[in-house]
Amino acid sequence: SINAAPAFICKSLMRRNESILRCIRAAHLLSFNPDTKYRFLCRSRSDGKTAGPAANPYIEVHRSMRTEITKDVLSRAAAAFQTKGELRSCVPYGSGHINDTFRLDCEIPYILQRMNRDIFRDIPALMRNISLVTSFLREKILSRGGNPERECLNLIPTRDGKSFYRDPDGECWRAYLFIERASSYNLVRRPEDFRESGRAFGNFQLLLSDFDASLLTETIADFHDTKKRFLRFREALTEDPLGRAKSCEREIRFALSREMLADR
Repeated sequence: SINAAPAFICKSLMRRNESILRCIRAAHLLSFNPDTKYRFLCRSRSDGKTAGPAANPYIEVHRSMRTEITKDVLSRAAAAFQTKGELRSCVPYGSGHINDTFRLDCEIPYILQRMNRDIFRDIPALMRNISLVTSFLREKILSRGGNPERECLNLIPTRDGKSFYRDPDGECWRAYLFIERASSYNLVRRPEDFRESGRAFGNFQLLLSDFDASLLTETIADFHDTKKRFLRFREALTEDPLGRAKSCEREIRFALSREMLADR
């Protein structure tokens, strides 16, 4: 059962956690091109203060060909949504490395995100997926007597009733209710963390068990195709265009010894 993974499996997975990250690093080193323009992302603390460049080497660099986020850009994006009360502050939030995330403090707190158009090429389809799933979850949670403002994501519509805002530069923004008194973890440190994440994921799957998935659009082709991903890893290993395979042989061995997992 996904809701109750045996403790010994949890401990085994925890011991492998560092090796899995080394495997990711191997693939990253094989394909990283130093001639491409990159920017360093800063990790933000929960109090909104910048904590300097992200310490995790697997997420500290990210390609950015997009416009810079200025105070005016942020203010315009924040004002586009149906938030309650006057905007008091807008600060970077969290440690994500795909989208640009901010916490808005108004009468109540919100999350504001600039979506990464380099990754998500079809923003309308992406937001339609999110709207369909979160609306379905909200009804299910209400029918069970739960609190949808804490148990699922809640999209905040724009002033004109849309699920996202496109600014004059073409950048796309979305907003959610901020879930207070909640915690998230980048790394698993205890078996209990696995158990709770399994319980949460199992509940998520249960709530969506009768959702019509044919309504959804695939927004990133082959994203969950592990066979194709491993094939691309092998291609990068064979070509080794930057001559870095030798520097991560241990990680490569780890990945190759588990190739059978990609077929499941």
